[in-house]
Amino acid sequence: MNEALKNLYSVQEIDSRILAAKRAMAGLDNGSSTKAQVEQAEMDYKQLEDKLRGLEAELKDCELNLKTVENKKQGYERRLYAGEVTNPKELEGMEKEIGMLKRNQDKLETRVLELMDAAQEQQGLVSESRSRLERLQAELSGKMETYDNRSKELSEEIAKATADRTAAADTVDEDLLRRYEGIRSRAGGIAVSQVGDGRCGVCHVSLTPFAVRMLKESQEPPTCESCGRMLLAPE
Repeated sequence: MNEALKNLYSVQEIDSRILAAKRAMAGLDNGSSTKAQVEQAEMDYKQLEDKLRGLEAELKDCELNLKTVENKKQGYERRLYAGEVTNPKELEGMEKEIGMLKRNQDKLETRVLELMDAAQEQQGLVSESRSRLERLQAELSGKMETYDNRSKELSEEIAKATADRTAAADTVDEDLLRRYEGIRSRAGGIAVSQVGDGRCGVCHVSLTPFAVRMLKESQEPPTCESCGRMLLAPE
């Protein structure tokens, strides 16, 4: 019976390898969290860039309007100072127009300066956002490469261990294998325990004299009276 349990123990060792590989596979970082960060960073970058483009467009419009106002004001001033207009009412109207254009010019110049400062500040935010996005993209690429390589290794390991398990299970009696599966399902994946120093190697409870005798004499797989696992006698 000890030889049969040794074969069954070999099956258990392979099952443990398969379980460990599957747990490792489940614990791999597939980059999903970083991917979500990348997607958010892409949205943030686009919003910041769109705002920058809006500021730049408004700045361009203001500069064009300012140029138009300046040209118009200079035209009136040239006519005024050249003495081309002599009619008092027309002179008064022209002076009022020049005054209005000057006020518009002052407002536009102030707005142009404000937009230049805002655009410069926004450009800094865009640069910071782009750097963060590029860093996260590089991080995601590295994680995905690591995930792909490691998951491939683990898949191959599981496939090989599964084939080894089939071969090892063929050496075990079907009834004994079914009993093993039943114990394993309720005992944390460990159904066969090696005995050492008179104790169960899993729960570490000392064997009773009856259990020790059964370990030596029984034709049926002896079990630990504490945890119910099958006991494999030491060599």
